[in-house]
Amino acid sequence: MKFDSFLDWSGKVGNYVICTYRGKKYVRRRPRKTTPPSPRQRAQRERMASVGSFYTALKSAGLYPYWEKAAEGQLSHGYNLITRENMPAFQADGKICDFSKLQLTPSLLPLPDHLQLSKRPDGSWLLQWTNSPCMPGATNEDFLRVFLMGDAENFTPVPVDSGSACREDNEATFALPEKAKDYSHLYVAFCSQASGKCSRCKYFDLEKLA
Repeated sequence: MKFDSFLDWSGKVGNYVICTYRGKKYVRRRPRKTTPPSPRQRAQRERMASVGSFYTALKSAGLYPYWEKAAEGQLSHGYNLITRENMPAFQADGKICDFSKLQLTPSLLPLPDHLQLSKRPDGSWLLQWTNSPCMPGATNEDFLRVFLMGDAENFTPVPVDSGSACREDNEATFALPEKAKDYSHLYVAFCSQASGKCSRCKYFDLEKLA
């Protein structure tokens, strides 16, 4: 075949497409056929997208540094740890299916024993706990952090003011913020300002305790 004859060609040839654009001849590889994702793949993508939104919410709440601390010395990043710990909490449509499996913080410090939450007559909440003598890494100064979460499609933790409560107090009283007074998923953790570490969250369902 003479090369000049190629100038008259157009269309598909094997795995290539010959076309003319603005007077110039181009040869391009034909795009590969793509198959639609399977239901399992779609579900995984929905869960990953939701975990990504949850990661952003944790950053906004100031909790991501604890995950970075947990990732120190590992090949994983804080985001990878958040994904691994929280993926089981999300269902196929990307909504939270089990709030008790949701982890706002990594397990770097121990929680105190016998954490109990009860509602007071005035509508506030009383959190009580016991400090065991042998808790590696724990100090009396570890401060309490409390967060609320809403429904299955809202991934933003709302901080609750627990005053200056710390581990040695053995109890703390707090009221729910007005903007989240209807939220029913509460999480508590103890964190160290000195080490930058935090305990795993303890989950409470307020609807069952009210």
